[in-house]
Amino acid sequence: MNGTQTGDPTKLAKGLIKVVNSEDAPVRLLISKPAIPAVDTYYKNRYAEFEKWHDVSADSDFEE
Repeated sequence: MNGTQTGDPTKLAKGLIKVVNSEDAPVRLLISKPAIPAVDTYYKNRYAEFEKWHDVSADSDFEE
């Protein structure tokens, strides 16, 4: 570490303790502000792809 990291280890520790002690801890936890928009964009793109091909996915079953 070179001392220029944006993360505060004390805040991270407090946040992790909060998560560990919560009733509904997340399966995945983003750490750092830059991670939030990056993952948000990733999932929005994944969902857009899902929506684009929704009809093909839904049309793959046998007719009732």
